[in-house]
Formats: sequence, C-alpha cells, structure tokens
Amino acid sequence: MLKRCCWLLLFCLGTAQAQTLRVCIGDASNPPLTFVDHDGQAQYLIRHAASQQGWTVEFEPVPWRRCRAGVESGRYHAAGTVTAAPSNREFMAFPLRAGQLDESLALGEFKVLVYRARGTDADWDGQRFTGLRAPVLYNAGFVAVADRLQQLNVTHNDSAQTIHQMMQMLLRDRAQLGVGQAASVERELQNPEFADIEVLPAPLMRAGLFLGVNKQFYAQHPQVFEAIWRGIGELRNSPEWSQLAPQLAH
Repeated sequence: MLKRCCWLLLFCLGTAQAQTLRVCIGDASNPPLTFVDHDGQAQYLIRHAASQQGWTVEFEPVPWRRCRAGVESGRYHAAGTVTAAPSNREFMAFPLRAGQLDESLALGEFKVLVYRARGTDADWDGQRFTGLRAPVLYNAGFVAVADRLQQLNVTHNDSAQTIHQMMQMLLRDRAQLGVGQAASVERELQNPEFADIEVLPAPLMRAGLFLGVNKQFYAQHPQVFEAIWRGIGELRNSPEWSQLAPQLAH
C-alpha cells in the first residue's frame, strides 16, 4: 500500500510540473523558420525540445510589437525567433556560455538586406549609408534593426507593416531605401510588380534568432529552459536535422 502511495505521489508531482509554454511568433509567415498555419523549422525545434522536458507548446501569431510587449508583461512566456538585441535582453533571458550569448543554441539566422528602386542614388556599402534624404524603412517591431540603425545614427521609419508596402513606397518615390529579413525580401522580389527593386550587395546585419524567455518565468524554471535551449542546439546540429529541416521549410 505504501509503495502504491509513493508512486501516486510521484505521478501527481510530475503532472503538476508539466506545463504549457505560451510562445508568440510574428503574424506573417517567415519561411523556413515559422508559419502562421503550421510548424516551420523554429517551431519544430522549440516543440521538440520542450516535449523532452514534458512541456507542451502553444504558438500564437501576433504583430511583433504585441509579441514583445506580451513577453514583457508575462502574457506570453517566450518569443520565438528573436534576436538578443540590448532592448530584448532587458526583459528576456537568452542562452549563455561563460556569460556570452551561445550562438550554437540559435534557432536560425536573422539576415537583413538593404534594397532600393533602381536608379536611386542612396546607397549602403556595408559600413555606412550615403545620399540619404529620407528615413530608412523597416518592419514594425524589428528592434534589432532599429538598434542597428540607431547605432549608425540613421533616421528610420517603421510605420509600414510589410515588405510589400515598403517596396511600393520605394517605387512611388516616397522613400529611398528599405531593409528587411532576407527570406521575406527575396519572396517579394518574385512578384513582377517589383522588377525595378534591387538588393544591395552588403547585408545590413546578421544575427542569431533565439527562443527569448520572460526573465521572471525563466527564474522560476531555469533548469527547464537551459535544457530546452540545449535540446534545440543538439537537434539543429545533428545529422538528423540536415534531412528533417528541408521538410519543414515550406
């Protein structure tokens, strides 16, 4: 009888510890990492690593500003595919090694391209902008881009919600340069409407994308999230991933 009670107690404790991880992602698909209607590579990595800790995951697509605000307030436990920008680190925990960001535990890469209408004299050479007479356009809520443009002392504008809108603004001479995530920019350039848009050779920036966790929630479950981050890195750097990743890219 005593043995049965001990097993029952252990089962109840395990059930109590199992949780659902609420993760917000962008409200527009970002292949190959996230999709609003099915799991992309990043969603699979997070779900798989969390399941190894006995946790389930719920993804909610929302605008990035709302996602960040939701993680800061605790409405969401974490944000998927975010950079470890200084403004994100104020309220999100990221995987560290010896106090430094552990890039081996990233979900993927954030590569930002600079683009313009052909014939525009504004330029970017990888180090500085020249010929600017108008703010540089970027997606609302992309704080890593805002931080980079601020660092370069460049006026910027995030009023546009999509790459599509920004490219239309460039063609109508309402701005000179736009920047955006590589996959989204390249996808829009397949549209004949944007045949006169060109991408400049040097990207604006590259950065790892991580599962960023609300700091207070991380403090409640540090071992769980350290294990989730390790699980993400182990799968993404495994031979199995090279075969699995392409199946999750569409």
